[in-house]
Amino acid sequence: MLNILTLGITTTNWTAGLIATAARHRLKSFFAIATIALGAVGVLSIIQNPLFDKAAYFFNPIPLMRETNFTQPSMQAKGDYESGWNPITNLRSLYVTTVIGMPDEVQQQNTIELVTTNQTSGFPKGEVSPVIATAAWVVLFGLGIWGAISHRPLRTVAIGVGLMLAFQTLLHSVYGEVTFLYSWHFMPMIVLVAAFSWFSRYRWVAVGLAVTVIIFGGINNINRLQSTIATAGCLAQLDSVKTYQSWDLIKTEPSRDIAKTYPPLPTADIERCHAL
Repeated sequence: MLNILTLGITTTNWTAGLIATAARHRLKSFFAIATIALGAVGVLSIIQNPLFDKAAYFFNPIPLMRETNFTQPSMQAKGDYESGWNPITNLRSLYVTTVIGMPDEVQQQNTIELVTTNQTSGFPKGEVSPVIATAAWVVLFGLGIWGAISHRPLRTVAIGVGLMLAFQTLLHSVYGEVTFLYSWHFMPMIVLVAAFSWFSRYRWVAVGLAVTVIIFGGINNINRLQSTIATAGCLAQLDSVKTYQSWDLIKTEPSRDIAKTYPPLPTADIERCHAL
């Protein structure tokens, strides 16, 4: 239960708070609020440290530098990223497939690690709902951009949200193995941009598109969730997965050379689970 209290995503979302404060307050108030917030988070970080295994102080540069290990170019260079770094794929995940989920794939990383991801998967065969939902979402998001640009009273808010989203786009074009897992970072901004479509010339078209996304996207996402749950449940029953995916092993962060000394994962069983 304590996990919900972690400050784990605070570092990357610090810019959202700074941008929101800068858009609303004068320079003097901005620095005062930012300083108070920084101090409060610093105190909470000190409290958090003994409560969470491997928790680090966000103001310690050493753990921050370690985060570069989780950038896709770094993982690709070490041979730990099967898909390879592709910023376009990341942007597709950030703006489209996080909203309209695609089928999961099971990838094997670092010899013993399994990753369930929809980072590179396409439309499921024989299903119409994800195609309809995706088309509606793309147009709705485009109308949102139009509304944000054309509606002058919205200008300050739109600029603030745009800057937040620009930072998240830059960050997640390189950071994180599965972009979907970081959706809490950027989805609020993306939903806000889509909501700006109300201020476009075609607001009732936007309403229709939103309803379409909710209905067909909901059907699709429920199907994707059920499929992923079935895959995960099957994988969880494999003895090798129980061993290799345990926290006791993962927290040691075994190197690739060490991981190669472990017995291989049962490929046939993994494929059987993924076929569910």
